[in-house]
Amino acid sequence: MEIRNMKCPNCDATLTFEDSVSILTCNYCGSTIMIDDKAAEADRELIARSQAKQRDAEIETERARNLSEIDEKEKIIDALTQNPSATLGIVKTVLDIIDDIT
Repeated sequence: MEIRNMKCPNCDATLTFEDSVSILTCNYCGSTIMIDDKAAEADRELIARSQAKQRDAEIETERARNLSEIDEKEKIIDALTQNPSATLGIVKTVLDIIDDIT
């Protein structure tokens, strides 16, 4: 037997049931639902699309974060290449810190 999910048509709760069930009672609102294979399949597709949209949004958020980090690093590199004496001062400071540690 296969475990299936669908949305309650009354309260939109996710209902989990075995595929052999033909009548289901919602644990949240008490509605009685007749299981229609076409409706159950449509619900599975709806849930899958919703999950895909959520994954796409998470990927886009991560992409934006990465682009922001790259932009910040590029700004630092531009500032350092435009002012070589500042770059040398930073390198000297880093070397001094390393000397203090070792």
